[in-house]
Amino acid sequence: MVTRRKQKSPRRLEAERHDQIGIEHYNAGRYAETEIAWRAAAAADPGWDEPPFSLGVLYKWQGRWSEALASSRHALALNPQNQGALWNTGIAATALRDWQAARAAWTGYGIELPPGEGEIRAFAITTPIRLDADSGEEVVWTRRIDPARAVITSVPLPESGRRHGDIVLHDGEPKGERMLGERTVAVFNMLGLWRASREITFRCRVYAHGAHDSAVLERMLGRAGCASEDMSNIRMLRRQCSEGLVHEQHDHDRPDPRWNPNRRLLIATRSPKRLRLALKQWARREATREVVSLRQDLPRLPRQVARRLPVKK
Repeated sequence: MVTRRKQKSPRRLEAERHDQIGIEHYNAGRYAETEIAWRAAAAADPGWDEPPFSLGVLYKWQGRWSEALASSRHALALNPQNQGALWNTGIAATALRDWQAARAAWTGYGIELPPGEGEIRAFAITTPIRLDADSGEEVVWTRRIDPARAVITSVPLPESGRRHGDIVLHDGEPKGERMLGERTVAVFNMLGLWRASREITFRCRVYAHGAHDSAVLERMLGRAGCASEDMSNIRMLRRQCSEGLVHEQHDHDRPDPRWNPNRRLLIATRSPKRLRLALKQWARREATREVVSLRQDLPRLPRQVARRLPVKK
């Protein structure tokens, strides 16, 4: 028996034409033209879920959360099996602090949540987040607290405009991997800031004669309520490496095995007074220790850059 392929309607053909035009604009970074084309696709075939889903993706990456929620819900109404639209509904609802809608989306996706009606705090998962999907360079460690949010536990580079303790929104599509002990964990791209931390970021240069001196400083800073990162041996990864699995074979990311007493630190704190006291006490205890410089780098207004959105297949 010969099965005939169902012929596409003129409406669907016209909608697909606009959809393809939208994809071409999107991948070229022409987002205003993208929106016009995908709206035309939705108007040409109102029963097709792909255009409102694509618009939801566009609005998500632009931080237009009310429109992202409406478009994703529209796609779901047309096709309840559209899992991408369901996930984006959860992200947009979380961004808008619409916990009822967020809970419904995550539960519909099959994620178990603790009972309740308010803010979701379902996880405590160590997760790497890429702060800038454009450069792909800086990936920080976070504590993921629900399917769309994570608390930054690293001290990010001040150039990112992000702080230790920031709660950030992140996408659900893995973009690369990192090693966490003996296992690999997925990297997710940050979508935006959900709630800002009150911590201040400092750059600090110290002279630590040996690794023991550096370890003592880290402990003293921790007792003073400060988070710190030793940036002395950190090198930024090329984008193609950042989106892959980072391990010991990346020569450009391998720390220098020889101890360098000149250490460069990033320190986050809510109390500059306690930070300065901890540094002073550390340096006083040994003649081979010195605080060379301490400079506040955040808070300040982050540099505004135009975001280029991920390529759409």
